[in-house]
Amino acid sequence: MKRTSPYFRNESGRTIASSEQGAASTPAVTPESAARCLLSLTQAFGHMILALANDDRSLFLFESLLEAESEFEAIDVANGEYEFRDQMGRLFIPEITAPITAFHPGRYHLVPQGADDREALLSILSRSKILARCVGQFRTVGDLRRALLAEPSAAANAG
Repeated sequence: MKRTSPYFRNESGRTIASSEQGAASTPAVTPESAARCLLSLTQAFGHMILALANDDRSLFLFESLLEAESEFEAIDVANGEYEFRDQMGRLFIPEITAPITAFHPGRYHLVPQGADDREALLSILSRSKILARCVGQFRTVGDLRRALLAEPSAAANAG
């Protein structure tokens, strides 16, 4: 029977215990790395969409409007079960493009309304209980909060 050592060498050559391997190989999310990730997402996709479920306060992240529009049923969106904002706090309202009937689930598009709104962004983040759908390295509401609330100059310098 072959025994495995409780120790191994990491990439830098340092010997660590196997129990530390997970922590050593998973990089921590820092405000700087989160801001870099947010900046690259914004540059690549234009809008990162946040959708807050009003009933259980789950927060869903999407890399595009198209992703957000394909995730939820039109009837739920039309009934106001979700609040949609982008990473700058701008509100997106649903516009029903195909009627909801007994035989058709309907369709909708998200349409931007108003200007960027940092207070609304703070509000949606403070009301969020859990990150139900992740994007990039954002795994918790805290990760997202740190990145979105970082000073704009820090986010610009992180790129």
